[in-house]
Amino acid sequence: MQLKACDIFFTHGEGALSKAIRWFSRSPGEAKTETNHVGIVVDDGTLENAGVVEALSHVRYGTLPARYRGKRDTVSVWRPANLTKKERAAIVSKARGYIGRDYGWLKLGLHALGLQRFAKLDKWPICSYLVGKAYGVVGKEFGRDGNELTPDDILDFCQANPDKYKEVMPWTQL
Repeated sequence: MQLKACDIFFTHGEGALSKAIRWFSRSPGEAKTETNHVGIVVDDGTLENAGVVEALSHVRYGTLPARYRGKRDTVSVWRPANLTKKERAAIVSKARGYIGRDYGWLKLGLHALGLQRFAKLDKWPICSYLVGKAYGVVGKEFGRDGNELTPDDILDFCQANPDKYKEVMPWTQL
């Protein structure tokens, strides 16, 4: 499988933090939340070697197998269909700019309390913030401001907009 820069990957983990994130990001009346984490592909390549950026304890560069192979987590990948070469370069540059930054634990707490609109500091990203802000540099948003996004919001937007995003890898355990 080939991944391309700006592909978005989602994960569904089985740990306590993963479950809590899914529980807190579910809106009243909404179907069960599928994802608790999101990241972005920044270097084209195969599933084995494509470079990705994701916000964990700090923002890291790596590969999907290095992080998720052999775990109970499942991964899904979605590809944007509405980006120019120039937009792709800008999104990748913004995502790479977060590498090495510490994770925004306070932002995560504000999200859990429903106060994400106050989580605007760019210094400490969370996963959905990183993807939302990277896409935001070219005016592509996922239905709400990047500060307020959850991984579920991004996945819901991709699923609801098949003209803009296509699933290129269904939920898979690596």
